[in-house]
Amino acid sequence: MVEIVKRTRYAPSPTGMMHIGNSRSCILSYLFSKANNGEFILRIDDTDAERSHESFEEQIYKDLKWLQISYHKKIKQSERKQIYEEYFNKLKDLKYIYACYEKEDELQETSIYNRKSYYLTPIEKQKLEENTKPHWRFFMKKDVYKMHDEVLGDIKIKRSWSDPIIKRTDGSFTYNFTSAVDDYLEKITDIIRSMEHLKNTFIQQEIIEAFNENYQIKFYHLPLIVDMKGEKLSKRKGNLSLITLKEEGIHYLSIFSFVTSLGTKNNPLITSNKNDFIDYLCLSSFSRSSPKFSKDILENINKKIIKQLSKEEIKLLGFNEKIWNITKDNLKNLKEYYEWKNILDNEVFFGEFQYIKELKNLYREYGIDFFLYIHESIKKDFLRNLRFFLTNKYFGPEIKKIFEYKLPLLKKNIL
Repeated sequence: MVEIVKRTRYAPSPTGMMHIGNSRSCILSYLFSKANNGEFILRIDDTDAERSHESFEEQIYKDLKWLQISYHKKIKQSERKQIYEEYFNKLKDLKYIYACYEKEDELQETSIYNRKSYYLTPIEKQKLEENTKPHWRFFMKKDVYKMHDEVLGDIKIKRSWSDPIIKRTDGSFTYNFTSAVDDYLEKITDIIRSMEHLKNTFIQQEIIEAFNENYQIKFYHLPLIVDMKGEKLSKRKGNLSLITLKEEGIHYLSIFSFVTSLGTKNNPLITSNKNDFIDYLCLSSFSRSSPKFSKDILENINKKIIKQLSKEEIKLLGFNEKIWNITKDNLKNLKEYYEWKNILDNEVFFGEFQYIKELKNLYREYGIDFFLYIHESIKKDFLRNLRFFLTNKYFGPEIKKIFEYKLPLLKKNIL
C-alpha cells in the first residue's frame, strides 16, 4: 500500500502585508506538516495583476524567514498560465464550463445567476460574440453541499451563490479555479484556512471533483480573528502586520505561541524551542467562535518568552550577554533591550546625586556590598536617586546590577 504524504500549503496573495490573522494559517499549516512528517508548500496567489505588488511578495519571504518557516516547494500562479489553460480546456471538453455574455452591470447583481447563457443556441452565441468577448462559468451541479470539517464538524448548506466565473473576458483566471487546479496538481491533502473561505471550499472541491471525483482534501476551517471591536483584521491595518510587530520587539516565537493558543482553552506555550509547538498543536481544540486579538496578551506572552531565550539565541540576535542578563527580567519586548543598552553604555550621569559623599564613604568601606549598609533613614531616597542618576529613570533592572555595570565609569568620575 502506497503511503500518502501529508501536504499542506500556505497561499498568500501579495496585495498587502502578512498580519497576525493570515500568519495563523501559515504557522498552523507548517506545524501540521512537521507533526505528520509531511510537506509544506508555499504558493504565491498573484493572479490579481492590479493589486499584486512585488514589494509585498518580497516581504512575504522576509516574514517567513523571520518566522523561521521553510517550505518544501514554492510556486507562483502568475507563472502557471499554460497549466491553467490546459485544465480549463479539460473542463471545456468535459462540458463543466460554459461561455457567458453578461454586461458589467449584470455581473454586479447579487441574485443567483439564472444560467441564461448556458441555454443559448450556437447561433445565438455566435451572434453575441460578434460584439462581446465571453467570460466562462463553472456549472455547479449541486444545490446542497455537505462535508465534514475537522474543526467545525459536519456541515450542510444550501447553495446561495451563482456558478463562479473561472475565466475573465481578458483571458485571466480567477482565484477559485487556479486554487483548485494547484491544490489538485500539488496533491494537497489538508488545508487549514479561515472560516470565511467556506464557500470557496465548496466551489474548489467541486472543480477538483470534475478532474477526479475520488480526490478528497481534509479541511480545517478556523473562525476569523477579530480586533477588540469585533471587526475583521485587515492587511491595511499596518499596526498588526508582522513587520510592525517585529519592529516593536515581538519575538517570532511569541507569534507561534499566540496563534496556536488563541481561540482554545489551552494556556500559551512558553518556550525558546520552535519544535515544541509541533507536539503542542491541537487543531481540534479551536473554538467555533471568533477570538479577539489582544495586544496585551501577545505582549505578556512575549515578555515570558524572551526571558527563556538561550545563550545561542541571544548571540544570534547580536545582544550583549552581560546587558541581557541585567535587563531581561524587565523587558516586555526586544526593542526595550536597545533602549537599556543605550542607557547602560551612555557615559553620562543624569541630574545631581545628593548622596555623593555617602556613596563614596560606603563604597570605600564595603565595596560592591555597600547596598547592605545604607542607613535605613535615607535608604529609599538614596536608591531612588541613585537609579535616576545612573539611568534617567525611576524604574528598571536591579539597581545593584546597574551599579556594577556602571562601576568603571563611576570609578573614573566619582569614586
